[in-house]
Amino acid sequence: MKKFFVVVLLSIFWITNCYAVVIIKGPGNLSCGTWTKDQNDRHSRNFYMSWVLGFLSGHAYALNESVLKGIDINAIEGEINKYCAENPINDIADASIETYIKIQRKKGQ
Repeated sequence: MKKFFVVVLLSIFWITNCYAVVIIKGPGNLSCGTWTKDQNDRHSRNFYMSWVLGFLSGHAYALNESVLKGIDINAIEGEINKYCAENPINDIADASIETYIKIQRKKGQ
């Protein structure tokens, strides 16, 4: 019985350590509802887009992908707008990742 509990505890420890917790800093933590609400405020929009572009560029760099090559900033903003309008309770980081994945699929990468 003692061996059984040791195996169970080790299994739980192993399973819980297999998943990394990613902490997002900056505007990526804000909701898509906030993104949508602030679209008429030029300063907020520029601040959010700067974060998105840095996040996407960093993601592409980490993966050594050129997926963003030739992609217009307005196209990225349009995709974020669309995602956020459809998913107001998700955050800007979610919108950014979904946009990245959509670009990857479109480019066949």
